[in-house]
Amino acid sequence: NTTLNVSVGSANSVNVKLTIGNTEVSVEVAANSLGGINLENSENSQVINTEQMTEFPTETRNPYDFVAVSGSVSQDPSAASRGVGFNIGGARSASTEILLNGIENTYLFSVSVATTVPVDAVQEYRVITSNYGPEYGRASGGVVNVVTKSGTNSIHGTAFEFYRPSTFAANSYYNNA
Repeated sequence: NTTLNVSVGSANSVNVKLTIGNTEVSVEVAANSLGGINLENSENSQVINTEQMTEFPTETRNPYDFVAVSGSVSQDPSAASRGVGFNIGGARSASTEILLNGIENTYLFSVSVATTVPVDAVQEYRVITSNYGPEYGRASGGVVNVVTKSGTNSIHGTAFEFYRPSTFAANSYYNNA
């Protein structure tokens, strides 16, 4: 009985010794049993999971806002519409490879996100900041690989509302005149 937790873009292996006879072998793989140390390659990355996207506050409901949680990432105020709006690893925001379910999701004319999916449709994604492999293509800054949730035969859904009445908002400098 082997349980293996696989996250987006991860390399996993199970080493099992097979012997002749009626011996039972039980292998237990625990998540983060090595404290998040990557033994497969030298890639620096972070997975943003469903729980984090649900619990972290976001005003725009854009899943790409959570790229800021990763290390080696800074906001790019000069070109917020390019890439995912963040400089990854010191490179320009337009140097980010944007993937949706492993397929390139870049609008090449403006080098921005081609299809933005709602945050409720995202299962998890991985932000790779350095040392990524050649399978990620044209990236020179970083890689953002979004994986959407799989469907079911049951009816389900979510709802949200952004409620900001003027009674709860602060008065601006210009309204005080």
